[in-house]
Amino acid sequence: MSHTLAPADVSHYYQRLAELSTLPFWQREEFTEPAGPERGHVWHWQDVYPELTRSRQFAADAAGLQRRALILRNPGLTPPAAGATPTIAAAYQMLFPGESAPVHAHSISAIRFGLTGSGARMIIDGDRVPMEPGDLILTPGWSWHGHVHPGGDEPVVWMDGLDVPFVLGLRAGFFRDDPYCGDPLPVRDTTETAAGTAALLPAGTRHGRHSPVRRYPWDQAYPALRRLMARSAGRNTLTSLEYRNPLTGGPALATLGCLLEGLPGGTRTRPRRETASSVIVVARGTGTLTCGGQTWPLSPNDVAAIPAWTWHQLTASDRDLVLFRLTDRPIHDAFGLFQAEEEG
Repeated sequence: MSHTLAPADVSHYYQRLAELSTLPFWQREEFTEPAGPERGHVWHWQDVYPELTRSRQFAADAAGLQRRALILRNPGLTPPAAGATPTIAAAYQMLFPGESAPVHAHSISAIRFGLTGSGARMIIDGDRVPMEPGDLILTPGWSWHGHVHPGGDEPVVWMDGLDVPFVLGLRAGFFRDDPYCGDPLPVRDTTETAAGTAALLPAGTRHGRHSPVRRYPWDQAYPALRRLMARSAGRNTLTSLEYRNPLTGGPALATLGCLLEGLPGGTRTRPRRETASSVIVVARGTGTLTCGGQTWPLSPNDVAAIPAWTWHQLTASDRDLVLFRLTDRPIHDAFGLFQAEEEG
């Protein structure tokens, strides 16, 4: 006796399953490797910077905007998704002389990487920390933070990197405005560098998974990278220097890894893919990025998204190519999910 259902009965069956908010296992989408709609992309500084500057025509004061920033949305993602990758958000942010951005706090962790201009101060839990081009500034989750540009002749621009898509995906996103927003901005100035707060701390101080360092200055990181590159002379490989939490030896932030990388002039990396996604910004030099079968030129201050498990390759022009990389690898490492492949 046949147990085959008539077409009308089959349709009714699947309709009933849908009404019960169930999905038959045999109709699920098959997968064998990581895949998603996001794709490699480069935001060119020469294209985006003029539009960031033009924002002043529409809003004269950054405080009225919360942040004078342009979010870099991966073209493969559709609204409401707004990340450079599904786990990392990135933006160009600007302050004109005399501007400030209000203090707030959230469960999301963020970094700032200085691009152009001098004189701005990052306000972090009451400290005013300087930021120069190439400096890495940390604002871990729940830090009270804002920005101020007391004065000068030029605007200051930096790249923001945040774990906001990951945190919101976990439904763990919280935001708080400064309850003392009517008070003057703090005036406690500090450099708060890697050699500062991390080395000596009050007895009994305990830190979580995030680095206690506020600022990793370029004038310490770049010479260290050059020394590492000199040791690898002739190998034509990408040299990576990681910004670490000096108390634990782990990543600077629990969810975001930060690296400064150098590729010797006239060389290229082997094609590589890994489960971690990355956002890179060009700190020095020029070159190209090939990602997902497409190639883009790279120039200083360009920002690029490298999706997870996507073949990519970097090439340096005649000068060394220096990159700052933000990666979600700490999340993969925490759960034993990281994998990587390299051709050759």
